[in-house]
Amino acid sequence: MDNSRDDRELFIDLSRGPHVLEAERRRVKLVRTLGPAGRALVADAFGVLAHESRRAPRLGTSRTTPLELLPSVMKIASVMVSAERRRLAGRLSRPESEQWLQQAASELGHGSGWGLRAWSTQHPPLGAPVSRPQRGTHLPLAAPHEQVGGMQSVDELSCVPWKVLANVERPYG
Repeated sequence: MDNSRDDRELFIDLSRGPHVLEAERRRVKLVRTLGPAGRALVADAFGVLAHESRRAPRLGTSRTTPLELLPSVMKIASVMVSAERRRLAGRLSRPESEQWLQQAASELGHGSGWGLRAWSTQHPPLGAPVSRPQRGTHLPLAAPHEQVGGMQSVDELSCVPWKVLANVERPYG
């Protein structure tokens, strides 16, 4: 995750603890399991954290910011995965989506409601299930993430609208 060109720090100090490494393992497993949809959900979780109500550090403010945020990102992403799986299977109604949103905001706490609401607006319930090309493949892609490029940045992948995120020029960093 470190793509810094800053040569003042030669390495990133990982002494913050094993919880960061465990979060990275969970991220890799999520992306391996869900494929491109997993990458999009991780980017969306960063988007939820970018909301000013979270008061989280912004990506780009420090080389270690992604590491600081990753445990929270993975907690948010795992909550979002449950709703996205049901949505893509056509098993998420509007009332169920609202119920999920209230439960998720309560579970995640500390100002997550605004970002989660922005995310759920971009991921509305579908009338019919999205079919997978074949059984056992990755989670299918559907609007708003119909294309996920391998080299896209978080701000390009996230569907959480910038105008909702914060009243700052670059909410992601």
